[in-house]
Parts: sequence; structure tokens; C-alpha cells
Amino acid sequence: NYSFAESKANVFLTSNKSTIRKGEEVEISINIENNKICAYDLNLYFDTNKFEYIKEDELSNLKDDHIISLWYDETGGSNPKSGNFKTFKFRAKEDGTGYFIVNGNFYTKNGQEINTSFKETSVQIQENNENSLQRQILEEGTETNPSNSLLQSLSLDIEGITPEFKSDVYKYYLTVPTSINNILVTATPSNKNSNV
Repeated sequence: NYSFAESKANVFLTSNKSTIRKGEEVEISINIENNKICAYDLNLYFDTNKFEYIKEDELSNLKDDHIISLWYDETGGSNPKSGNFKTFKFRAKEDGTGYFIVNGNFYTKNGQEINTSFKETSVQIQENNENSLQRQILEEGTETNPSNSLLQSLSLDIEGITPEFKSDVYKYYLTVPTSINNILVTATPSNKNSNV
């Protein structure tokens, strides 16, 4: 019988720019620390309202709101990856904050799955003057525009929603155990006359 010590690693996202303008491109890199990998299958989730994926890699595919990427070391483990091991390119579509979230499975050269923790990143897409003014009015609580359909708050009766709530973010992710059958969602509109 063989026993292997549990292998751990941190996988995190970085961007080459923290702030961009609509139409500009940004590179999102996937990094690993505290381990080396010889195979992976990963998903990179992003807000399709804020960004469009610029495909440059034939080994990656876009499906709905995430990119699927697969890789294994064809040499059997003599060329493992570490540090910055994968980069994807995106173009900004709309003003606001766009989030990128990664998850997946990572393996050592022995085929052992690595116990992995993940960290997201975000990129700010600069707003034009009109949008900035609307946001300032909203933050000051003096919003009177009847066409405002933004939320002021969003909460669940369980923890773990990603990313943190922001009125200009429209997609959120939550992983729950199979024992959860119902989730209470509470959403409050910015305009008191609006209905959710």
C-alpha cells in the first residue's frame, strides 16, 4: 500500500491592467504557487456583459459565460508548469467592474489531484461622464429617475456569493452542497417605486 501526502496549491488570477476603457483589451493570467502541475482542466468565468473573449488558443473553448481549457504534460511530468501558466485576452464592452473567476482540477506528475484554493480578480472599465454622474446621484441616495432599474442591495440566506454585490454587476456565482434545496434571495431596488 502506498500513501501520498496531500498536495496543496494556490491558483490566482492577475491582470496586466487594473483599469481600462471600453474597447480596450486586457490580459488575464492564471498563476499557481506552492506546487507544480502536469495536467489541468479549468474553467475561467467572466461577465459576458462587460467583456468579450478574444480567442487565440486552439486548446480552449468558450461556452456561455466561461472558457474551458485543458492541458497535460506529454513528456509524462518532466515539463511541469508553475507560476504564470496560462493567459487569456479580453476586450471591454461596457462600463463598470468586470470579474474573473477560476476553478478546476489540477494534477501532479503522479496523477494526484492537488487540493487547490482559488482567488478571483476584477478589472475596472472606466465610465463616461454621464454614467459617472448617474452613479454619484445613486450613491448619494437622491435618485429620482423612474427609469433607474438598478439594485441597491442583494443578499442570500447562505454565504458564498461571488463576487461581492455591486449595482453594475449582473452575474453572480454560488457553490452549495447537494443538501441545499432552497435559497432565499433578497433584492432591494435603488428606486423605491420599482418592483423586483
